[in-house]
Amino acid sequence: VGIDPAGDGPPQAPSKQRVMWVSLLEKAYAKAHGCYENLSKGTIQYGLKDLTGGAPQVLPLDDDSVKSKVVNGTLWSQLLEWARNGNLIGIHFRVTPEAEDTNLRDGCAYPVVAVKEVDDGGMHRMIQIRNPWTSDFDYRGEWAADSKMWARYPTLSTECSHSDPSLFWVRAAEGEAYEQSDFTKIFSRSILVVTRIFPPSWQMSRVKGMWTLSNSKGPPFQSLDTKGNWLVNPQFQIHCKETKTICFIDVGQSDLRLKGEDEYKSPVGFALLRARTIQDKGPNITLQDLLNPPPIAYRFGRDASLAFVVTLERKDSPYVVVAFSQEGVSGVGRVHCTVWHNKPLLLRGGETVHLQDGSERDRGDEDEELVASKEELPDADPQDQHIAVAGRAAAPAPREDKSAREKREAEEDQIAKARQGASDAKKAVQGSLPVSQSVPAGGAGLRPKDAV
Repeated sequence: VGIDPAGDGPPQAPSKQRVMWVSLLEKAYAKAHGCYENLSKGTIQYGLKDLTGGAPQVLPLDDDSVKSKVVNGTLWSQLLEWARNGNLIGIHFRVTPEAEDTNLRDGCAYPVVAVKEVDDGGMHRMIQIRNPWTSDFDYRGEWAADSKMWARYPTLSTECSHSDPSLFWVRAAEGEAYEQSDFTKIFSRSILVVTRIFPPSWQMSRVKGMWTLSNSKGPPFQSLDTKGNWLVNPQFQIHCKETKTICFIDVGQSDLRLKGEDEYKSPVGFALLRARTIQDKGPNITLQDLLNPPPIAYRFGRDASLAFVVTLERKDSPYVVVAFSQEGVSGVGRVHCTVWHNKPLLLRGGETVHLQDGSERDRGDEDEELVASKEELPDADPQDQHIAVAGRAAAPAPREDKSAREKREAEEDQIAKARQGASDAKKAVQGSLPVSQSVPAGGAGLRPKDAV
C-alpha cells in the first residue's frame, strides 16, 4: 500500500503521509481473510459489520417497499434518527440516466456524513455526502458547490457549509415532495447501506445452528412449499423478560471469504413468528402471520436482516426465528442468529462458546464440536424441554426404522467430512464478540402439531 504525498487520495492510499492506521487495519483484515484479494469479494455491509460489530441493513432504493417509505417520508425520518444516533450510512451508487451528468462513479461507495432540515422559505431536507475521488470526479449536480441554487437560499447556504471540497450536498426533498427530489432521481437504482451502532446500554446475543441436507428448506410461501417444510429448519427462540423489548435481528451463514470463495450458492433468510402460531397453525401459516413485514429478508449473501427494528412483548413470548434457504441448493454449513436488544432477553437454539476465563466469544465457523445440552426455563412446559443440537429444532424423537437410521447416519457422516475439510482449509483469525448472556447449547425445538 503506497503513500500519497499530495494527501488528496482516498483514505486507503492512505491520504496523508503520517496516517498509517488505515493501512494497518486493512492489513489485519486481509490477514483474517487469507489475503488482500479476498477483501474484494465482500460488500460494504460485510466490512462495516466486521469492523464495528454493528448491525447491517441493506435498503435497495429501487425496491417497491423502500420506494413507499421514500414517498411517505418514513425513510427520511429514519435517516434523521440514524444520523442523530451515530449510525454509519453509505450509498452504493448505481448510475441512472438522471445521474450521468453528476460525475459520480458507477459501482462506488459514498459515505453519508450529515442529514439536515433547514427552513429557508420552506423546509429543505439536505444530505451531505463524501466524495473520496474529488481530484478527478468532482460532483456536478444541481446543488454542487458552485451552483447558483445556493444564492437563492442564503440561510440554507450558511447552514450547509462548503469548506471541505470532498463533501457535497444533495437535496432529499423540498417540502414534502420526496419522490421528485434530486436524491431520489440520482440514487433511484442505488443501495442504501446502514450499519446500526446501538447505544452502550443495548446488548447483543448470538447463537449458532447448522444447515444440513434435510433442514435447509425454503423459501416459504412458494409453489414448491406445499407442506410447510421450512418449519423443520434451524429455529432460534427469543424469550422476552420485559415489555416493549426493541430488537434488531440478523441471520447469517459462514463468510465464504474465509474459505477463499466468492459466490454464495445458498441463499439465506428468516421468518419471525410467535411460537404459539407455529404450534396452532403448523404448515397452514400464511404471510400475514409473520412479524417481520414483507418483503421477507432473503438473499444470496452472508447475512439477511430486518429492514427496521421490531418491538416484542413478554405476553407474546416466546418468539421464533426460523432460518430458511432453498431446498436442493443448500448444503452443509453454519447458520447463526444475532439479536441486538435494549432489554434483557434469552436467545436459545444454538450454541454459545464458553471460555475458561468466563467470557464468551464467537470461535469461528467450523472449529468446535457441536454440544447438546438441556436447559430449564421459568414457566416453561417440561414436555417442551427437548434436546436440540446446535440450534436444530427437535421434537420428541420417534422410533427409527432401519432405512431412516441408515439415512441419518449417512448424513451425519457427510457433515463430519464437510466439517473436517473446512477445518483443514481454514485460515481465519478468531476475534472477540460481545455476547449479552450465557446461553447453553440446545433448547426446545418447536414443531407444528400437524407438520409432516
